[in-house]
Amino acid sequence: YVMGIIKEYHNRGIGRDLVERAISYLIKNNYKFLMVKTLGESHPDKNYKKTREFYNKLGFYPIEEIKGIWGEHNPCLIMVKGLYEGITNV
Repeated sequence: YVMGIIKEYHNRGIGRDLVERAISYLIKNNYKFLMVKTLGESHPDKNYKKTREFYNKLGFYPIEEIKGIWGEHNPCLIMVKGLYEGITNV
């Protein structure tokens, strides 16, 4: 699934609320992790830098940047967040 917030609606808590609602659903359904994919750090796009910072603030941890998913010019950063007690998000 893909979700995002139109730029003019950023910084209103909408994205955080969407992620929190998704996490609530996932926990109720016994999921252990939530993974997100975003444009990797090796790409200079400023907007995606803000996206990575957003996920970091929500407790997601960057795992790996892969160029084989979206192609050489669009490196994919995989980030994860543990959803059950005992997992510490860095």
